[in-house]
Amino acid sequence: MKKFIKLLGIMIIGVGLIGCSSSENIKEEILVDDAFGFEDKANEIIIAGDTVTFIDGTGEEKTINKNPKRVVSLYTSHTVLWYEAGGEIVGRIQTGTSDDQLPKEALSEDIQIVATSSSAKNISIESIISSNPDLVILGTAMSQPTLVEPLKVAGIETIVVDYENMQDYLKWFKVFSNLNGKAELYDTVAKNTLNKTLNTLEIIKDVEHGPTVLNIYATPKSLSANLSASMSGGMISAMKGINIADEWNNPELSNRIDINLEAVLIANPDKILVQQSSKDGSAREMIEDLYGESSAWQALDAVKNNEIYYLDMKLFHYKPNSRFNEAYQQLGELFYPELF
Repeated sequence: MKKFIKLLGIMIIGVGLIGCSSSENIKEEILVDDAFGFEDKANEIIIAGDTVTFIDGTGEEKTINKNPKRVVSLYTSHTVLWYEAGGEIVGRIQTGTSDDQLPKEALSEDIQIVATSSSAKNISIESIISSNPDLVILGTAMSQPTLVEPLKVAGIETIVVDYENMQDYLKWFKVFSNLNGKAELYDTVAKNTLNKTLNTLEIIKDVEHGPTVLNIYATPKSLSANLSASMSGGMISAMKGINIADEWNNPELSNRIDINLEAVLIANPDKILVQQSSKDGSAREMIEDLYGESSAWQALDAVKNNEIYYLDMKLFHYKPNSRFNEAYQQLGELFYPELF
C-alpha cells in the first residue's frame, strides 16, 4: 500500500527563498498591495516612547516597557520568533521534538531550562521564578489561573501570544521587535516574508477553481481534519484550495474535527495533505493501517493519482515564522505545478 503515497520533499534551498538583508531589497519584492489584510493587526499596535501597547491572547490591552532584560519563553515557536525580532532569553522549555527549530543562541548552556513540556500542568511556577525574569512569554493553551495569575501576583510581566496565521506573525513580530528596540527588523525580516507571500498569491490571482483538499492532522494516536480556521487550513484557503471538511457539521466551531470518511468519499478530494505532529513516521503508518486496505479509500482520486502529501513539520506544524512564504510557495507547487 505504501506505493500509493508520495512523500513531499520540503527542503527548499533556492536563493529566491532566502530573506533579504536590506530595505532596498524589500522594495524590489513589492508587487502587490496587502489585499488580504495581513498587516491589519500589526497596524493596531501603538508604539510610544519607551512602551509598546497591544492586545494579547487574553484579550487584555497590555502596555509593556521596551528592552526587557530577562525573558523566559514557554513555547518553542514563540522563542524562535523572539530571536528573529532581535531578542534574547534567559529561560525556555526543552522538548525532544522541537528544539531543533531553535537558533544556536537559544541552545546555550547558560539558558535555564524551566520545563520539558509546553503543557501548563507540567510547568512549575517556582522554576520560572527561579530564573528571575522580568517578562514571560506564554501560549494561549497555557492556563490563565495556573500560570498567568501567579506570575502576575509575583510582579512578573506576561505576554500571552495568540498565533495561528500570517496576520498573527506580523503582529507579534512588530510587538517583539519594538520591545527589543529593533523596530527596523519588521521591515527587513517580517515585511520581506510578507512581500514574498503576496508575490506567491499574485501568481494565482486568475485561478478560478482550486483543487479540493482533505487536510489531515495526524498525531501518534489519532487523525482529524483541519478546517480553514487552522494555520495550515488558512493557507490552503488563501491558495484557493477548497477544504472539504469546511462543509461538515462543526457545532463547537473548533479548528479541526473528526474525519467523516463517508463525507470524504462523497467529496472525493483532488489532494490529501497530512500535517504531521511527530517525526517518527506514525502519521503515515496510521493512515496506512486505517485506510490502506480499504477499497473505498483506494478509489479516491487523490489516492489513485498519487496525490497524498506529508507536509514538512517545520512549515506546517510548528509556526514557520519568517518562512511563511516558503509554506505558501510549497502549496502553490502542489496545487498549480503549471504556474510554479
